[in-house]
Amino acid sequence: VRLAKVALEKNADKLSAAEQAIGWAGIAHAASLALDPSAHEYWVKSAGAPLTDDELQWKVRDALRRLDWKTVRETVAAMPPGLRDDTTWTYWLARATAAGNGAQKGEAQALYRRIADRDSFYGQLALEELGEKITLPPAPPPVTRAELAAIENNPRMKRALRFFGMGLRVEGVREWNWELRKFNERELLAAAEFARRHDILDRMIYTSERTRTLLD
Repeated sequence: VRLAKVALEKNADKLSAAEQAIGWAGIAHAASLALDPSAHEYWVKSAGAPLTDDELQWKVRDALRRLDWKTVRETVAAMPPGLRDDTTWTYWLARATAAGNGAQKGEAQALYRRIADRDSFYGQLALEELGEKITLPPAPPPVTRAELAAIENNPRMKRALRFFGMGLRVEGVREWNWELRKFNERELLAAAEFARRHDILDRMIYTSERTRTLLD
């Protein structure tokens, strides 16, 4: 980050204002990833730059660390609809809205209600903000031996397991995630159990979270 900052400042006279803003956005993104306290200063200098989805999300995270609710709200509002409607950013938009004046309380409550029916982390937090009781969904029937055997004998899942065993995590994750696209909810639960038994806990969690009606 420091070297990029020096390089950008040294060559500023060769760049347009728009190009400089894009450069500062890249530096701000890197600084945010490193939890650098200077990230805010760099985000300010990036004003007007078109931000990528990843940059928008890290700008919000930097603002959250500073409890800068105004920046949180403005940045989430600037996200493309598909990203803005994610439960994570809907929740934080609601929090930022609630932190404003009293006239915005109804708007914040509407945002909470939009995600409160979802069995997700932020859906549960939204329920809490609405004063409603958080309850666990009923557990699905346990994975059967036959269901687990089908996953164990799946060529792609076996290949993914082999990659993990060789320390090739990127390849293993790609192989694993690609095959999950074909699975129904029972198969996803079986794959999550398969991952648990082989101590691949990140894939266990990722696979479990893909179910929508059978929630373990």
